[in-house]
Amino acid sequence: MMAKILFYVFPLLLVVVPVLLHKKRGGKCIGCFKALTLSVKARKLLVNLVALIVILFHIDFYAIFPSDYGIMISTILIFVLLSAKRSEKLFQAIRDNVSFQTTIFGLTLMAAFTPHLLSLSMTMAFMLEAACLFPGRGAKDFIMEHSRDEPDYAEKFLDVYFQ
Repeated sequence: MMAKILFYVFPLLLVVVPVLLHKKRGGKCIGCFKALTLSVKARKLLVNLVALIVILFHIDFYAIFPSDYGIMISTILIFVLLSAKRSEKLFQAIRDNVSFQTTIFGLTLMAAFTPHLLSLSMTMAFMLEAACLFPGRGAKDFIMEHSRDEPDYAEKFLDVYFQ
């Protein structure tokens, strides 16, 4: 019973996290986005957190659907996520290339409605969401050039971060 409840929590994470984090102007969110922009360790933490969530999802998915062979396909992506450097490069490539984002989004939607590919779809959705939380191209330059005391600093920074 607990596995089934957790199974419904994972898709809920895909909705709740963007609602809570996207363009929030609070000091903690700005600090988190600034840390993701400037610190390699913060980005590595995000990548490892996504890998942990995907692994937990796969364990839960297997507990509910032990005979579903589609989980073997999505396990390949877990091995990619276990390498923090490779995952960070992949997430940054997804973040920087809009056509790559669109392609992964389309593949995620198609996989969601294909039998035995729900686990692959959820894995790609978590990867896409994490990639969208990575900093934009000009975020680091913006931090170096602007002072936090400027008026509308938070709004301008968030526009550059999510550009």
